[in-house]
Amino acid sequence: MSKPPRKTSRKAAAKRLTAEQAAHSGFDEVLRLIDAAKGASAALGFEDGAGDPKTAVVSRRSAGSWTLRTTGTPAHSGQIFKPEVGAGAVYEASRILHEFYTRLSNEQYLTFNPGLIVGGTLVKADTTGTEGSAAGKRNVVAEHAEVFGDLRALSPESGGFRSITLRTRGSTADTSSAPEVSSDTS
Repeated sequence: MSKPPRKTSRKAAAKRLTAEQAAHSGFDEVLRLIDAAKGASAALGFEDGAGDPKTAVVSRRSAGSWTLRTTGTPAHSGQIFKPEVGAGAVYEASRILHEFYTRLSNEQYLTFNPGLIVGGTLVKADTTGTEGSAAGKRNVVAEHAEVFGDLRALSPESGGFRSITLRTRGSTADTSSAPEVSSDTS
């Protein structure tokens, strides 16, 4: 004969809540879930977020994707950083990614990951952003770069969905075009 389930007080249950669960779902909502589960002999869990069978997932992050495309002026590498050539597409993509990291890495409950980058004279990437190829030479400033990434946040208020203004480093003779950023967040 199995033991009856141990009764959990609201106070004890509240202590076990993670900050993420309490912040997103609202403390009262979580406590209502605990109250509803009292007396149940079984529970079904379809997501193992914490990896601990004693916890329940009460919220989840959205999943979104983003793409960054940059272009540069192709030239011999000996001309890189000169006003008429600039830094090239790969350096520009790197600069923008670093700016994203600087601005977003401290946002609570937000993850922002560049998962694939391709850059060179010729760049090809599939429409899903999971495969790509590039061609070029080591001594040629990259003309194209494409970066594909993932963005996850609990809510629009958590910072992940705020627009980020991108500014290209401009010189009077900079011939590269402005970067293009697109996203699909749900």
